[in-house]
Amino acid sequence: MTDYILTALRFNQVLERNDQGRPTKEIRHRRGALITDLDELEAQRLLRAGAIRPADEVAAEEAAAERIAAAVVDQVPPQGAEPPAATTGGGVG
Repeated sequence: MTDYILTALRFNQVLERNDQGRPTKEIRHRRGALITDLDELEAQRLLRAGAIRPADEVAAEEAAAERIAAAVVDQVPPQGAEPPAATTGGGVG
């Protein structure tokens, strides 16, 4: 089974229903929750609605964002550091 991250605000996952079809056991998930036990039809329905995303995709995007943020931080000079000397290019005149 695939793991998913909930992107919707919340989702009540029904685990059991009574004879009348009313939920008797459910799990209440909130945005950002890891959902691991969805059946295929429920997963497809929620994917089409944009309510969940595959957890491996989310993890890959977060890792890429962290690498980009680290690269930007490496390029910013420390506060109070002397700016690089200005150079004049091409000279006029």
